Amino acid sequence: MQTCSHCNFDNPIEAQFCQQCGQPLLHQCANCGTLNAPEAKFCMKCGTNLEAELHSLDEIRLETLREAVPEKLQSRVREARDDIQGQRKPVTILFADIVGSTAMAEGLDPEEWKEVVSGAHRRIGDAIYRYEGTIAQLLGDGVLAFFGAPLTHEDDPVRAIHAALAIQDAMREYERELKGLVETFQMRIG
Repeated sequence: MQTCSHCNFDNPIEAQFCQQCGQPLLHQCANCGTLNAPEAKFCMKCGTNLEAELHSLDEIRLETLREAVPEKLQSRVREARDDIQGQRKPVTILFADIVGSTAMAEGLDPEEWKEVVSGAHRRIGDAIYRYEGTIAQLLGDGVLAFFGAPLTHEDDPVRAIHAALAIQDAMREYERELKGLVETFQMRIG
């Protein structure tokens, strides 16, 4: 049995996600691909700092996505940030992540996996920026975006839905590009 570090539920040894709370039970080292316990701070095979690796990789990817924001949108976001300081605004939150990412990552070289995730993030970013959303955070293979802050539109929920549909279209195309590398490639979006 594997005990989930998040909710203490006992899961079967072959489980990759907790059956009680859905948290991942294993953490894959980006350096060597070894699966480690989610609470592990260092890889048991190569000694890579797993916590620093997660934060720095996500920060690098997020900065890369932010650099891809069209200049016109960047300028509007800067202006809006100054105007909304201290205000409360309703926002629509979009979250997207890769379906079956743990199993997919296990079948790929760590460098190939990084490229697959980076390609997905670029396509997600393009769709979010097209509808004037803001990428707030990257969480491994997941993307958290806001519609309604700092730029506000009357139809932000509709924009988020259009962005989600555009992401699905982009992922179908990306799946064709990944033929031979991965069997299926899909995004879960909410």
